[in-house]
Amino acid sequence: MNWGKRILFIYLAFVAGIVLLVVKSHGKDVSLVRKDYYEQELKYSDRMRALQNYYALSSGIEMVQKGASIDIALPIGHWQVDSRSIFMYKPDNAKADKVFDIQPDEKGILHIDKSVLEQGKYMLKIDWVKDHIPYAFEQSVIVH
Repeated sequence: MNWGKRILFIYLAFVAGIVLLVVKSHGKDVSLVRKDYYEQELKYSDRMRALQNYYALSSGIEMVQKGASIDIALPIGHWQVDSRSIFMYKPDNAKADKVFDIQPDEKGILHIDKSVLEQGKYMLKIDWVKDHIPYAFEQSVIVH
C-alpha cells in the first residue's frame, strides 16, 4: 500500500467517524434537567442556607428501600411541619420526574411507592419549613 492510499484510507475513516457521531447524536434528548433551571439558580443561596439548617440538626434523615417502597425516616421533631415537598428527579429523563405530596405515618416515616418510578438513578430532594426555618435534604437514590 502506497502513501496516497494510506492518506485516503485515514481521511475516509475520519469522515465515517464524524458521520457516525452526527447520526448518533441526532437522536439524543438535550433538554435541561429542569425547565425552571435559571429561576432555581437565582435561589441557590437560599437552598444552601436550607441545607446548612438541615446539617445543623442533631438527627438526620434515614432512607431504606424495602420491597415495593422507599421508606424515609424524618428527623426527630420534624414530623409535623409548616410545609413539605418531596421531589425526585431523574437526571437523564425529565419525563420521569415525580413530585410527591405525602404525609408521614405515626412513626415519622414517609413511604414512596416504587411502582410509580422508573428504574435507575434519581436525585431525592426534600424541602420543608418548620417554625419559619427552611430545611433541605438531597441524596442520590438508585431505584431497583
